[in-house]
Amino acid sequence: AVMSAEGLLSNPALFSKDATESSIQHSLMYLDLCDQYPVPPKFIKHHLFSFLNRPGLLEKHTDLRTQLQLVSTKELMKKVVLELAVREEGLNLASIEEEKLEIEEKTI
Repeated sequence: AVMSAEGLLSNPALFSKDATESSIQHSLMYLDLCDQYPVPPKFIKHHLFSFLNRPGLLEKHTDLRTQLQLVSTKELMKKVVLELAVREEGLNLASIEEEKLEIEEKTI
């Protein structure tokens, strides 16, 4: 048995052979899974902070860190992550949706 819970929170691609997705992409995929499976917003927020703190993204974008601290719904958390994607990865929302579709096709 391997204890990996904390390691997976800071690096969701820990056991992935093809770890090309960013922490932002992992966060968006996680939020999609939260749509399918009920997760309390408090847990979602904690997980997002873990995903996004490791690469230092929230240290760089302190305004988004503050917004993420203050929001209480999954929808508002997703807006914060999408804004982070736009800033960090230079993606517009259409590009993000296209990437999500590509990632979903890979997993099917």
